[in-house]
Amino acid sequence: GGSPAVRLAVIDTLGSLGDASSVGVLLSAADGETAEAALDALLALEGADVNAALMEAAKGSNAAAVKALGRRRAREAVDLLFELAQADAPDSPSAREAIVALGRTVGEDRFLDLVALLKTARADARKAAVQEAIHAAIIRSTNPDLCADTLGAMIPSATGADREFLFEQVHAQRHAPPAHGQFRSENSPYMALRQARRRSGSGIRSMAASSSSFGFSRTMGQ
Repeated sequence: GGSPAVRLAVIDTLGSLGDASSVGVLLSAADGETAEAALDALLALEGADVNAALMEAAKGSNAAAVKALGRRRAREAVDLLFELAQADAPDSPSAREAIVALGRTVGEDRFLDLVALLKTARADARKAAVQEAIHAAIIRSTNPDLCADTLGAMIPSATGADREFLFEQVHAQRHAPPAHGQFRSENSPYMALRQARRRSGSGIRSMAASSSSFGFSRTMGQ
């Protein structure tokens, strides 16, 4: 394959100029030294079919695809993420990534389902992942008081570390200053970055053309 610099340049180009057809190549690069760059590129991809392509890959327990869906805050993937989070192998990489992704994507209508994962979590690592997802969902929520009420109703029946966690989350919300919900919007820094990368695309088209002589699949080490 090409040098690391060339591979990273190709990945960045795909993220800026690619579409759903680029998902497979980028997922194949989402490992080792190019993993983070590939995930950034998957986050930057635009097109109506990108999330659908990632969901198809996630159905095969592709942990990178699951992580990308979370970073993209793909609300249409919530049902699939719950399925993966409750898979027969709860400690698998895809199951763990699904829990993290739920914290980034789940809405108030499925918040109770997310909290229910806490009751069934046995391993410490899984329980910690669920707790982080719940906390992330509250921070993103447009109605954090409702989330706090949901957690508060669970306190009487909770025990041990779960009870302590619920107390902490409810207390933190009750004493938090008013804030607007942080769901992605067209005015968010994230969307501004994506638009900036799109506008700069013309400057790297020549790089994409020159790198095509290597062949994307060869460059990515396939």
